[in-house]
Amino acid sequence: MDTHNYKVDSSETFGLKTIREGDTFWNDVFYHNVTINIDDQNEIWKGKFCGSKTDPHIYTFDGVSYENHISGDFILYRNTLFNQEIQTTHRLCYPSYNFPYCTCAVSIQSGLDVFLIYVCREKSFIDYISCNDSVMQVNKLRDKLYKIVLPTGTFVLVTLVSWPIKDAWQLDIELFPSLSDVNNTYGLCGTLDGTKDNEFTRRDGYKDTVTLLYPNEFSRSWNVQDGENLLREPIINRQPISSALDHTCTCSPNEKQCLYKIFKPCLMGHEIQCTVHSRTQNRISSIKVQRNSSQSGESQLLRKKRQTFPHVKTQEEAEDICFAAFQVSETYRMCMEHVSDLSNSSYVNCIIDLTMTGDVNITTLHVESAIQQCATFISLNDTLQTTNPDVTKKLKSFCPRNCSNHGYCIEGNCTCDQGYGGSDCSFDTLSAPEIWSTFPSNICDKSTQSCSRMHFEGRYFIENIRKTCYIQRTLVRHDGSAINTAHFEQPLIAHNLFRGSCLLPLARDTEWVTQYTFNVSYDGKEFTESIKLHVYQSECQQYIFNDGRDQFLLKEGFCFIRNACMTQGSSNSNDTCYMCDPTKHKYSWTQNTDCVISSSPTPEEYTISSLIYILIACIAVIILVVPVAIWKYRKSHGYKQFYRIDDHRKEITEELSLKFMKKSKKPGDYVPMTHIDGAY
Repeated sequence: MDTHNYKVDSSETFGLKTIREGDTFWNDVFYHNVTINIDDQNEIWKGKFCGSKTDPHIYTFDGVSYENHISGDFILYRNTLFNQEIQTTHRLCYPSYNFPYCTCAVSIQSGLDVFLIYVCREKSFIDYISCNDSVMQVNKLRDKLYKIVLPTGTFVLVTLVSWPIKDAWQLDIELFPSLSDVNNTYGLCGTLDGTKDNEFTRRDGYKDTVTLLYPNEFSRSWNVQDGENLLREPIINRQPISSALDHTCTCSPNEKQCLYKIFKPCLMGHEIQCTVHSRTQNRISSIKVQRNSSQSGESQLLRKKRQTFPHVKTQEEAEDICFAAFQVSETYRMCMEHVSDLSNSSYVNCIIDLTMTGDVNITTLHVESAIQQCATFISLNDTLQTTNPDVTKKLKSFCPRNCSNHGYCIEGNCTCDQGYGGSDCSFDTLSAPEIWSTFPSNICDKSTQSCSRMHFEGRYFIENIRKTCYIQRTLVRHDGSAINTAHFEQPLIAHNLFRGSCLLPLARDTEWVTQYTFNVSYDGKEFTESIKLHVYQSECQQYIFNDGRDQFLLKEGFCFIRNACMTQGSSNSNDTCYMCDPTKHKYSWTQNTDCVISSSPTPEEYTISSLIYILIACIAVIILVVPVAIWKYRKSHGYKQFYRIDDHRKEITEELSLKFMKKSKKPGDYVPMTHIDGAY
């Protein structure tokens, strides 16, 4: 299995052992200490990368840069041999501007797995849309940075950037290949083979000259066609990963683990688990795949650009401004000095964008992009980490955007000032987050779902700040009355900028339906609007929405006893003489007349009032029996009797009391007088 970096272990030692199968002559043959020497002859892929930046500037694996200002959906990368692909979507960066175009969506596919980052509209999305093979590893490194590792070891870094105004999101995409990509790549990223001449190879095999800044025909040839769009076509039409990779198994004395991955999984950031459900499918079905809307040449596009922005810069002005912005960054200067793989693509993109727009704020995006690329190459380069550990530590410890001047940086992590949050302290936290939708929606069925967590879609569920769900839980009887109401505070987990979740505080008490009311807040002062959720069981309960109210009715042929659905005729597991008979009692057990009822009551028959009666009876028995027993004991052992007369302590011995006793008919029997001067 390959590592996440350029270094390959030079040797491995393992043993070979036959299994017990077939001819017994070969059973349990063991060969010890087999050493495999690894010779890493092909290094073409090391130090290479393909990318699509901002509006969008594209550079191929073999180092050719070009522009693609065409609206539509494109195949950025395809490796047919290993069944993996990346598609991107280009739209106007912001509707108020008629230029430029930006990448606003990326869908990454391996076998029957697809992960999507979509920011083309106001409501954005980051999640799996399919994970039938479960071979990709997706990690949220920061709230704006995601790493997607394909089973071959090829990985993608996707960064969310905002330009020209706040919340106008676009995507920066960087693709770092593995050995499996050599001579096997197609699409806008070109062919990874160490030569530049064939980078602009169209889908039909025709090669355009690589000196073109706008190779439109090459770009259009890789438009996503009918039947291959990952957002519109059924994923099941794709081949499973088993068609491209073998099942590789690793064994230990206690377990065997089999994977289709040929890279070593690495723990980093927060791994996004695949939890695909109807929420995701409904969300994706609302995404409309648009056709190409621009067939015009670049000259017209450039004229539009110069008409829109009045403060465009000349080439010389742009170069001066970008040079100053890059040189002022100490981290970038250190990268240029120590990281040989670092390209000047971000610097070139800065000059191009500044020439087009004149917006000097855009320089920050490109400096940040260069530093991120630098950090990635450091993580891949074992030699640099070994020879320059101090430099490596410094370069890995930079904070994104220098914490946006709203916090301070400590070893790569921002501590934000009050009122700001996020990995780069760029988000305002004085207002509550915005909720678009929830899963479950307004009801959750315990018969088919766990109903243990509420998922929120909205913006923004950010880092570096406390996020709380304020929950009111009410247990509701079948007649609509409330049993009890309790209040809880649960931490909100931010899965990404646009999705979070909270645990539901479950109840142990008996209830017909559980009603939850949610509010989400950053600071406990500003809250989202209330969200309601009812938890019920569709097995025996029917949900209806009537006259603006959520109602739950018991289905025919069912009882609902102690928070469980019972079919007609089913018996009580504790006492079979009790059964479900909804014609008599819908919410309690009915006694079976054909059964001899046990004298021992069932646990359900014990009530508070009956327990009180039993307790009183026990006390009465103690009061009556104990004194009599004591009296008999004393009498049988010849104890003297002591009596109290009025308030005076007078001892009357047994001999004196005999004078006031009259003799019975039988000798030896005495009958006490009932009253002696007021004494008993």
